[in-house]
Amino acid sequence: MKFLINIRAWSMMRRNVVFLLVVLICTLFVTADAYEQDIQLEYGTYKDGLIITYCSVSASKEELVIPAEIEGKPVLAIGSYAFSFLESRIPEIYIERLYLPDTIELIDDYALCELSRLKEIHLPKSLIHIGKQALPNGYGCTAIWEVNNEYYL
Repeated sequence: MKFLINIRAWSMMRRNVVFLLVVLICTLFVTADAYEQDIQLEYGTYKDGLIITYCSVSASKEELVIPAEIEGKPVLAIGSYAFSFLESRIPEIYIERLYLPDTIELIDDYALCELSRLKEIHLPKSLIHIGKQALPNGYGCTAIWEVNNEYYL
């Protein structure tokens, strides 16, 4: 009888250990993915897609790539002041290069104007409208815009 109980206990313990290992491995993957994606975007509805209304990052980035889609909807616009106070809120955090997806049609007024340490911004081919003082005010920022396989700086 004791032998049967020990076998059952061992079997249950082995299942629990396997279960805990699976949970631990899954947690590590989710944590690593969240760490790589240390960007917070808030957005609203714009036409048949989305407009980014706020952006925050938890650490300085050499490159920040805005996704072309969020929750299956295309990102079509950057709203007023969406990135404007990113650096002034936490001075140690900044972005050096910003890549906007080819889905963006509109960069609204003052959207990126306060990104003083931004060195390079890649504007999409699909861009139709750039609002008043939408791009960075800082010196030394290059805006790169590709239209019909030609690059404009």
